Amino acid sequence: MNNEFENRFDADENNDVSASMENTETEEINREETFEDVTEEAIPSFDERIPEFNVTHTIKKEKRVWPKVVALSVVAGILFGATFSIANGFVTRLTGGSYRLAPTQVILHKAESEAHGQRDISAIAEACMPSVVAITNHSVSDVITFFGTYQQESTSSGSGIIIGQNDTELLIVTNYHVVANTKELSVVFSPVEKRLEENGQNGKITDEDIPHAVVKGYDVGKDLAVISVKLADVSKDVLAEIKVAQIGDSSKLKQGDQVVAIGNALGYGQSVTTGIISAVNRSITMKSSDGKSVVTNSFIQTDAAINSGNSGGALLDMSGNLIGINSVKIATTGVEGMGYAIPISEVEGIIDELMLRRTREMVDEDKQGFLGITGTDVDSSSSEAFGMPVGVFVTEVIDGLGAQKAGIKKGYIITKFDGYTVSTLVQLQDRLKYYKEGEKVSVTVMVPGAEGYTESQVEVKLSNRSKNIEE
Repeated sequence: MNNEFENRFDADENNDVSASMENTETEEINREETFEDVTEEAIPSFDERIPEFNVTHTIKKEKRVWPKVVALSVVAGILFGATFSIANGFVTRLTGGSYRLAPTQVILHKAESEAHGQRDISAIAEACMPSVVAITNHSVSDVITFFGTYQQESTSSGSGIIIGQNDTELLIVTNYHVVANTKELSVVFSPVEKRLEENGQNGKITDEDIPHAVVKGYDVGKDLAVISVKLADVSKDVLAEIKVAQIGDSSKLKQGDQVVAIGNALGYGQSVTTGIISAVNRSITMKSSDGKSVVTNSFIQTDAAINSGNSGGALLDMSGNLIGINSVKIATTGVEGMGYAIPISEVEGIIDELMLRRTREMVDEDKQGFLGITGTDVDSSSSEAFGMPVGVFVTEVIDGLGAQKAGIKKGYIITKFDGYTVSTLVQLQDRLKYYKEGEKVSVTVMVPGAEGYTESQVEVKLSNRSKNIEE
């Protein structure tokens, strides 16, 4: 990129740090799905690029283990899930409890347009903080070096918004990049954080304070995910204080409207910032750090500070209604007050669908499913150059395993797995971690022909991963 500035896709900058930190840029690479570039016609990008990593698996390869990989820290503000742990000891997950609420429908709570009048910012913060949570993601990503492929573990923080409940779960919406490559997720609710802050060093963390969460569904292209927490893992007192966010109407926003942002800035806990709507329907193109995925989405632009850890947090109107999900900040020298949020009205249908997906726990490695293929990525550049669909190009089909039995052949391009869009091999591998050997899964493939590619769906019975592959 031979440009003057660099745009960063991330809601991971800090509103609460001192002015001396504002001009310090720190970059950290800790996962495949981190977006590198945020481009916009009005904002050029400068000459700097993150090293590109691609991960493939080799059948029956001798396994190599790298004991520790030190996380690399370079310029602040590039990562979606910025790498600051939640303070006050929130990084250790504890579970327990047995309380259960009565069943409710899994629907977004739409606010009546006339339900609330204008409120001051402190009143909005008090009313809406119980709907916002802090998220810690303990993630694992594969890194390719000259000496081989190794696993790198890291911890990052983000935010989420309580948007629903079913018979057994609380449902929380966040950014996909906050939970990407997750090994373990934990959540801290606002009442717990408040109690610990008030008690200081005397505050005690119980089994129910930091419940485990799992990814219920996601949409990589929209950078959205819904995670769930079991009601049985949350204490009765906390359940009584938290609440589901009220959904507003982002389509009615105008330039100059005042807004409030709430999120887990820098992983230090919930913070509040305010600003105005700088622009609506701002079209931004995002490119992943590996150069594989490019998507263009519409955003709300605001000068409310959206910083490290704020990703997935709430952008609220002055009636306290949720109008956006904080996602992006332009992070480069000379650029101030340019934050972006996903307009809630444009993604309500997607969120509803994700809330209804089956909740899957990660499967033990020795029981994980395997398609029985090796592959490589068809990125946007290859797609344009050769007229190929973006996805996973099948370079080899293993005899006797699930893919071959289902009719998948070398040269096919996998574009969806169990309804989830996959544009890279890493995404496909990550998704397979939630499926057991023997499960039957629908796979969408693009089949080459004389007149181009045609879409086909096949059902694959998954083989055993551990018996057929070593990383």
